[in-house]
Order: sequence, then C-alpha cells, then structure tokens
Amino acid sequence: MIGKEVYEAEANRRSGDHTATYECHITISPGCANLVQEIVKIKKLVESTIQWKFSMIEGDPDLGLGMRCYATKWFKTLEGADNGIHKAALDLMLNGLTLERKKIEKVVHDWRVVQGVFKEVV
Repeated sequence: MIGKEVYEAEANRRSGDHTATYECHITISPGCANLVQEIVKIKKLVESTIQWKFSMIEGDPDLGLGMRCYATKWFKTLEGADNGIHKAALDLMLNGLTLERKKIEKVVHDWRVVQGVFKEVV
C-alpha cells in the first residue's frame, strides 16, 4: 500500500496541490564538563520549556565534529517560524544554553516512510 500512497502524493505535488511549511532548527552545543548531565538538561528545556522536538547527533554535516543537540519545530507560515525561532532561542539562552545556529528552512515537499508507515508532511 505504501507504493500507491507515494504515487498519489507525488501526483498531487506535481499538480501543485501542496503547501510549503517552515522547519526550524536551533543547534545547541552541550558543555564538555559533564556531557550526559548537560544533554539531559538540554532535552528537558527543549521538550518542556519551549515544547519543541529534541534530537542529537555526533558530527553535524555543516558544523563539523562534536556532539550537537537540536530543537526542531514546524510552522505553517514564515512569520510564525520567524517569531517562534527567535522566542525559543531567547528562552534557551536565558536558561544558560549556548546556541550555535538558528535556521529556518522552507519545505516544499517532504514525504517519508517511518516504521513502515508512509507519511507526507504538509
């Protein structure tokens, strides 16, 4: 069934039946003193204080080596994304976090298979 869903989503996208969304990322550099404790603090602030999605990776393709944490949220308008990312970044900085990057991406098309289930982000 995934094949049919993907085909229909692609047909809709090509016909212009889609709306762009805005994906915001805030990159946070954890301190080096107690990495595990710092990551727990960052995760709590991201998920509870600003209520964004938390993730982390070792080695960012753009920023280079090292552990990085991310706060991510999607918005339907550029104005909402711009206001949301600036407020969230300020809240994180006021809580003592070091921000490395703020980025707003315009997403025109985003479909994926997550745990075997097709999902189109609109």
